[in-house]
Amino acid sequence: MRNGLFTVDFHTHTDRKSPLPFQENVLRIVSTPISEAAAAPQPGIVQTLELHPWSGDKFTPEFAALAQDERFIGIGEVGLDRLRGKLPLEEQISTFLQTVETAGKLHKPLTIHCVKCYSELLELYKKKRWHVPTVIHYFCSKLPLARQLWEQTPFYLSLPPCVPPQILEFLQHNPEYRSRIVLETDDPTGDIIQHYRYVAGKLGLTFDELQALMYQQFLRIYHEQHP
Repeated sequence: MRNGLFTVDFHTHTDRKSPLPFQENVLRIVSTPISEAAAAPQPGIVQTLELHPWSGDKFTPEFAALAQDERFIGIGEVGLDRLRGKLPLEEQISTFLQTVETAGKLHKPLTIHCVKCYSELLELYKKKRWHVPTVIHYFCSKLPLARQLWEQTPFYLSLPPCVPPQILEFLQHNPEYRSRIVLETDDPTGDIIQHYRYVAGKLGLTFDELQALMYQQFLRIYHEQHP
């Protein structure tokens, strides 16, 4: 590592057909379903435990037990999806709340998948007020929703390569909000280095400055002691 820091990809997946290419200065946070949890992690990877709304799986004692494993530094992705979720929305909400409760008991950060369910998510947060760090993964909605989430919750927004330009323009002119974002590819073949370069250019930062900011985010979310 040139400056002692990793370039962190805050959310991605493994490709079952081929291993992720190892990059010496890249750290990937891989969302891992129970079906793949027994596999030994590859170099340069840390894992979170997934219960994806697309799977149609409900919360089980097996998930709760596996979530305690130290291999998993967080819970997710979990969440709500009005378009492709396989369970009825009320069942998705019930499953999601159980994962939130588990994350709270274990003091593990939470990564949320949310599609067309932000009003429900905000209402759930208002009622439950969970305290573990929470990342909204693959946020590519419009700036007004981003500002609403920043103003009404302590959530981080994980920005993918398709991040809307207006969000980056806002962050360029409002640097106090940069502590509320992280960066991801969500793609086993994605180029997180290129994504950092693009975002750094849009924010008026050097690559090293953005890398340092994101590494501090990683430490804050995953390694600080949280109540």
